[in-house]
Amino acid sequence: MLNCQPIGVGRFKEDLWTMKYLRGFQWQDLMNQLLYEKKVKMKRLEQRVSMAKREVNIFLENREKDLKAERRAKKRKIDSSEQSDTDGAPSSKKVKVSE
Repeated sequence: MLNCQPIGVGRFKEDLWTMKYLRGFQWQDLMNQLLYEKKVKMKRLEQRVSMAKREVNIFLENREKDLKAERRAKKRKIDSSEQSDTDGAPSSKKVKVSE
């Protein structure tokens, strides 16, 4: 009876009711659908969070590798500059001789 009738209240006074009777449809069906959509949304959110955590971990691992490589390169540069300074002089490093 209300189908295509004006709602007539407040800001909706120009809108029309549009309803359709769904045979065999129960309120529980609607609630199950809403619950399912909520679970799917939470699952997607969990997947996004886990993906972000993985990306952060990979970034941190790569950054740590880069820092180690930079330290090694810096140390090699320092060692090579020390060797070039002491080319003719005996080395101050101790050499272990095995018997």
